[in-house]
Amino acid sequence: MRGKYNLNNMLGLVKNPSKVPNAFGYIWDDLTTVGHNSFGRFYYNHQYKNREVDIMQKDWDNLLLLDACRYDILQSLADREIEKIVSVGGRSSEFIEEAMNGKELYDTVYISSNPHVEMTLDDGVFHDVIKTYGESWKNQRTNDHTKFHPENVYNIAKDNIESYSDKYIVVHFMQPHGPYFGEKAKHLRQELASEYNIRFTRLPDTEENGKKQYADLMYAAKDGYLSAAQIHEVYIENLKLVLEYAEKLANELNGKTVISSDHGENLGNPGGVFSPKYGHNGYSPEVRFVPWMEFEYEQRKSVTSETPVESESVDDETVREQLEHLGYL
Repeated sequence: MRGKYNLNNMLGLVKNPSKVPNAFGYIWDDLTTVGHNSFGRFYYNHQYKNREVDIMQKDWDNLLLLDACRYDILQSLADREIEKIVSVGGRSSEFIEEAMNGKELYDTVYISSNPHVEMTLDDGVFHDVIKTYGESWKNQRTNDHTKFHPENVYNIAKDNIESYSDKYIVVHFMQPHGPYFGEKAKHLRQELASEYNIRFTRLPDTEENGKKQYADLMYAAKDGYLSAAQIHEVYIENLKLVLEYAEKLANELNGKTVISSDHGENLGNPGGVFSPKYGHNGYSPEVRFVPWMEFEYEQRKSVTSETPVESESVDDETVREQLEHLGYL
């Protein structure tokens, strides 16, 4: 089920024709975004291809991934200089394919809040995979997105630190990617719902009878309901939120800890002549440049490699629901 253009996604459109306009929008994005058209791909390969860094092979004991975290914005918030590297992926699925699949990381445990793990990650790559997202939201009046809150990811990671003290640890937080938490984001959702009768599906701040529906604010910005400055503020609000928990976890982990990301984010910056200005389609520098921020440590871990644990999978329908509500499908 990898990629957007497959039989299952086509059948999903047949069952739910209301999503056809969004599907055509994604197709247009892919045809016009830098990195998908021939010129964009040529430019990327010429400028960055030989600079890509496989962060799974870099030197660390604990790797904290902040989903869609831009290097330049994290640097603006940091109190010190951090390294800029080029990611192997422009979106989570591509990152997992390029950085993780095909490897035998039996000395590593992957704790992830990103449902692309179910759709993309091969079996048997890590010693163990712990998913912070849970049961299906089907038949619930409101969707429970608290499982994607960085506090939940932090708590699950902390609960497993002692059990895997002899393993490298990867913790994949969902923010600053949506769902967007915080007062700025909540205020904007309510404001757009009141003024334009828009419903947002990621967090239950708006009524269910909205005439127009978006996963979250990024997609409303893409259609012109928000300015680049407004979505930039929401992004920073969520980056500060996830940093609070990531840095707290870093101080509780043994060994060398690093903060990085799977990919960056377009936040109103142009990605090409006809490309969208929001999201993380394409190969723009804003999407491909990610941070590499190391923390001080006293001693390194002593790590052992063991046979992978058989992980419990989540059914495909549940994963599709989660990815859809996160705006991926």
